[in-house]
Amino acid sequence: MTEKLIIPEKIIKCVRGRAIPKPENNQNTDDMVYGGQLNLISFKGYGKYLYAEERKNNPTHPLNDPKYSGAKILIGGENFGCGSSREHAPQAFLDYGIKALIAADYAGIFQSNCAATGLVAVTMEKGYVKDLANIVKENPSMEIEIDLEKKLISYKPHGAYQIGLDIPDNVRESFLNGTWDALGILRSNPEDVKKAMDKIPYFKFK
Repeated sequence: MTEKLIIPEKIIKCVRGRAIPKPENNQNTDDMVYGGQLNLISFKGYGKYLYAEERKNNPTHPLNDPKYSGAKILIGGENFGCGSSREHAPQAFLDYGIKALIAADYAGIFQSNCAATGLVAVTMEKGYVKDLANIVKENPSMEIEIDLEKKLISYKPHGAYQIGLDIPDNVRESFLNGTWDALGILRSNPEDVKKAMDKIPYFKFK
């Protein structure tokens, strides 16, 4: 039997932190990172572009509000991440400091891009998502815990609350065993990579 691959340094079991409420529906990737801002040669630095066009002339935008500064979780709405398939969007969240998203549902390609970059994207029933966003607005210093092992979202505004979360089983497993990073998998198996590359005609691994 093949030994189950685990990459300890990439394991994500839990995300804990304050949240930013942005529960509007149909937030698309073009609004998350405007097309005219795709000018960097790597994904580092895209955090400054996150919702930049929305934030420009809107001082009340949640990402402009200092009480949400340093938050690690963003609460979205329905059909989160629709629009173009640009992977710059989840990278911008990560570079900004957002480690996880909570929404009612996601556009499929966006959710796949999140899984491939290590951005935890979980869902709850849409009514619960709206309620949680409102609770965060009233309690901006409140911490939320997203537990992938127990599949629970926990928070304590005025007592302890727990709500079940949903996430595709294969994505959850990739976070729990650290195999969400395809490049990390290759780097952790140099000998297997060498064997595979040596089988390619006219190519030898150096």
